[in-house]
This record gives sequence, C-alpha cells and structure tokens, in this order.
Amino acid sequence: MEQQWIVDSPDNTAGILLRLARISQGKGQKEVCHGLCVVSYLSKIERGKGNPDTALLGQLFGRLGITYETEKNFLEESREQIRKYFYRNLYELKRKELFEELKKKEERLRYSPLALYWLFISAMEGEGGMELLGSLQESMDRRQKALFFVLKSYENPDVEAKVRYCEAAAELTGDTFVMRQLLYAYFAAGRYNAIHYLENRFVALALEEGNTYALADYYYMNASAYACVNMEEMMVSYYRKAEHLIMNTCWGEEMLPDIYYNIGAVYVELGKYELALSYLNRVTQESFLLWHKKGLAYLGLSQQKELDESLIKMKGFLEKGGNNIQAGEGGGLMYQELRMRSEPGYEKSPEYLELLETLLAVLKKERPFGFLYAYRNVARETYVRWRKYRKALEFEEEISLKALNQGAKS
Repeated sequence: MEQQWIVDSPDNTAGILLRLARISQGKGQKEVCHGLCVVSYLSKIERGKGNPDTALLGQLFGRLGITYETEKNFLEESREQIRKYFYRNLYELKRKELFEELKKKEERLRYSPLALYWLFISAMEGEGGMELLGSLQESMDRRQKALFFVLKSYENPDVEAKVRYCEAAAELTGDTFVMRQLLYAYFAAGRYNAIHYLENRFVALALEEGNTYALADYYYMNASAYACVNMEEMMVSYYRKAEHLIMNTCWGEEMLPDIYYNIGAVYVELGKYELALSYLNRVTQESFLLWHKKGLAYLGLSQQKELDESLIKMKGFLEKGGNNIQAGEGGGLMYQELRMRSEPGYEKSPEYLELLETLLAVLKKERPFGFLYAYRNVARETYVRWRKYRKALEFEEEISLKALNQGAKS
C-alpha cells in the first residue's frame, strides 16, 4: 500500500483558499461578500458546503485583489511535484530541489487549488505558515489534520505536549511518517516501553509500504531506547537490524555514525572500553558528545594523553556554542565533571560532589532520561564514598523505577 499525503485536490479547495486569503488579509466575511452573496452562503463556500459558480468565485476573489490560478498545465505540473515532495518525505528521500522548484512558483501556488498543500510544505521547510494553518483546521481532511498536529509537535518545546500532538496525529492516520514522529516524541519523553510496544504495528506498516528507511529507523529508535538503559544484548540486536537494512543505501551515511556512536556509548557505561573505542572510532563526524564518550573510555583505560586531547576537543565545542547538545548548562557541567574526574584525588574533593549533584539536577531538567541514566554508577559510587547512603539509595530507586516504567503513561 502506498500512503500519500496528497491524492487529489478536495472539492472545497476554492473555499479553503478563499478563507485562507481572507484571513491573511484580515478581512471579515461581510466585507468580502457585500453585494455578491449573503454572509451565510460565503460561510458555506469557505467550509466546502456551497457549490458556487465560477463567476461568483471570480468576484469573491476579486474583492481580495486575487486572480484565482486555473491554468491547467501549471496545476498538473505543480500537483505532480507536490505528490513527489510528500512521497519523498514519507520515504526520507532528498526533497530540497523539489522544494526550490515549487518555491519559484510561490506567487501562483498561493492562489491556486494547491494553496493549502503549498502552505504545508512551507511550514515543513521552516518557512512559516503555522498560524494560518491553525485557522484552517476545520477545512482539513484527516491526513491534513494529522500533518498539522505533527508540525505543531515540532514547534512545541514541551515533550509531553509533543507526545499528545503526535498521538492525536496517529489516531487520524497510520502511515509510517506519523508513527515515526510519535516514536521520536516518546523517545524525547523517555517513554521507552511505548517504543518497544509499537514494534509489531510499526513493522507491519513499514512492510506494507515497502518503506525500508522507516523499518530501519524503527529498529534504530528501539535500539536507542534499549541503549539508554544499557541493555546491551537488545541494543546490539536492533542496531544490527538497522545497520543491515541501510548498508549501501543512500541513508547509510546519515544513520550509521549514530549507530556506531550509540553502541560505543553503551559499552563505555558497561566498562568495555576497548570495545567502545572500536565503535566510537568509526564515527566520522566529530561532536562534543563523541569526544565526551571517548574521554570516558580513555579515563577507564588510564590513557591520560588521549584523555587530555578529548578534554581539549570538548572545550573547543563549548567555545563554539551553537545549536548543539553542548549548548546550555548541561554541556559545560559534563565537561567540568570529566575534567575533574581526570585529576588525581578527585574522590576526596567536596567540590566534585557538589559539581556532580548540580550536573544531575541539570540533566533531569534539560536532557532526555538516557543522559541521567549514564551517570548512574558514578553517582552511586560517589554517594557511597562520601557515606551518603540515603542519597545513594534514593537516587538508585528513583532511576531504577523510571527505567522500568518508561512508557507507563502510554
């Protein structure tokens, strides 16, 4: 089965466009239809309930200073390009060139039967339009509403709000694009059991669509969920499935480095440092987190020279700043914690204990659960060393309970 976001333009396209243009110009219904038709009939047209003749439509659009695009060849060509755009989006294929081609037609597309779809594409490419889309919800079909909810999840920083939007989208349509967004939302919220629970449903959808990328992406997300709680056997099993699916495909360059990083990160937490480095060294793109994990591995292997190099690299990323994981308070604290742990006698330093507790508090607030879980052993050992047994027990109980109950809300 081939899922498409767009098949044909809906019968009420003109009404949707009329309402879109009217709202964008800040005009009321009475202002637009005065002397042409009654307000109630214009309302029907905008909701797709009326069946106006082309002469009346032309007059209504004229009141807005708009020429309604009806040129057949232009619409057929544009419709096919839009179909291809959504197809490529579903299968995670390159679509930037298609977007650029459509953008050249923006002035004509904005006032055509394809205007609503163009507005969706603009929003997907980060070019705005969400406010207008929000005002047009009642004119959308179920797939359009699902896509709108997904886009709403993108712009909302609250992880639970992301989950709610994506769950609402999944109830409307069940293709792998929407389901993948739901997986990402669950992962951001630390609801790992919910990701595991979706396996049969998602795999069946991906196979039905013949969507290799979606299947590989599910295995990747499921493996990552296991990686966040250091479940080595399950993690490796699912990463292997993802790796085999994307090997020698156009997606391999993007996904394989993440797979190798995540496997290496788990082996660091498990104390298998040589094995960890064998994977981390396969990651071609440098990052703050990559050097952090390498630094931890070198620390475990007592390789001071390599550890010092890792700290220098981490500091360089912090100084660059930018929209990366090192941005925010958490990245700086992760660097400071590793730097202090690399110094002899850090175990006896009350400053280290204070720094670690600050880091744990920030990670709870800023980062997904996997970041906090990665410091489980360090926190336990530090609390015990300082004879803070109650804190060690409370932290262990809290993190263990959360690890076991990820997805309990789902």
